[in-house]
Amino acid sequence: MKIGDAHCHVNPLKGLGPEKLAKKFINVGGWFVGLVNLLSWNYNVDIASSDDFRKVYDYTVRSAAKMREVGLEVRVILGPHPAELTELIEKG
Repeated sequence: MKIGDAHCHVNPLKGLGPEKLAKKFINVGGWFVGLVNLLSWNYNVDIASSDDFRKVYDYTVRSAAKMREVGLEVRVILGPHPAELTELIEKG
């Protein structure tokens, strides 16, 4: 049976990382993930401007490329998480 995950997260800075996660997923029948960006604080990025979101999204795009290199089908889903917006509002 082929397995897909339409809402997957990976942190290239800690944990398994993209390559190891992709290999493990493939080994259990995985073929596809929809890779969704993590929150800025997962990457130690402080959001002060829209350019800072690009830093967060770049981690996700680079992770997707590494996952594809080991044979996993990956689509990237980017956007600010509602918790990010709440944090920005609270900061003023």
